[in-house]
Amino acid sequence: MIMGWIDGVLYIYQGDEDPAAYGLEGMNLTDFFTELLDAKKTYLPMDYLARYISTESPVFAFYRYDRESADARLVLVNLSGQSNSYTPENGENQVLAAIGDYTFEDGRITLAPYSGVILQSGQ
Repeated sequence: MIMGWIDGVLYIYQGDEDPAAYGLEGMNLTDFFTELLDAKKTYLPMDYLARYISTESPVFAFYRYDRESADARLVLVNLSGQSNSYTPENGENQVLAAIGDYTFEDGRITLAPYSGVILQSGQ
């Protein structure tokens, strides 16, 4: 998710989405990559800048934003096999896209293992 949602282009090599293309076993990730790239195309324009946030936790966080319009999106990805929480700096709570499960409680978002969200920011 991080590689798909940060600035720049995500390269997927033939077979990355479905190991069966090479006669290998493993999960077919076609739906995952489709959802990931659709969210990027819809909510994270290529000309948006990135600002990374130190969370000191397994939650990888960064803003993608447009300097001129002040439009910003907060992206959170849980890199852990356990649920982890994060409290957004600007009270973001409008989820634009999600891959995996999450919950909001008292201004804090809890991400299920290996899940991610894109939130509209008031920044």
